[in-house]
Amino acid sequence: MFRTEYKEKMMPNEIMHDSFLPDGEASPLGNRPVRHSRKRLLPLLLLLLGVVILAGGGIGLVSLLNAHQPTASGISASASKVGQQSLPQGCTPARIPLNVVAQDAANGLHLTVDRVKTQVHAGKTFAQIATARGITAQQLRALEIHALQQANNYWLGLGCITRQDVTNNMQRDVGDAAYMDSEFTDAFR
Repeated sequence: MFRTEYKEKMMPNEIMHDSFLPDGEASPLGNRPVRHSRKRLLPLLLLLLGVVILAGGGIGLVSLLNAHQPTASGISASASKVGQQSLPQGCTPARIPLNVVAQDAANGLHLTVDRVKTQVHAGKTFAQIATARGITAQQLRALEIHALQQANNYWLGLGCITRQDVTNNMQRDVGDAAYMDSEFTDAFR
């Protein structure tokens, strides 16, 4: 009678075990319903948690790496954010002061910046202007490097850049004759 009443109270998806002990007695656990374990859920939850942690770490790493990538202006995104907040007087976010480059380069040609600009706007390159003034290729290279050094030293003196920035700028800006001519011509546009 107990068994019948108990079966009526059981849930439809529960199964009764009728197990007996070897000597013919009924097992006390045999009358309990078998329930499906929810232990399969735990590994899935742990797997999901691991994926979320890895994805979050990956996103954090990518954003950290992107924060230190150089931008088109030549300064990193984090440096430009810091630089915009605390630039010393007379500094701009540019890598070097082009007005100082142009002034020193024009002085090396014994011309004013305006006279060089006029000739550049007329279609001449900086190297063509220098050649017309009797400057040799070696003298032109020395003049261009000197102008870059003067611009970097000017900003170093103002506290706009560090010594390491000066080294990086010089390594980046000093190239072959065609590259230097293009850069110096652009400084006068």
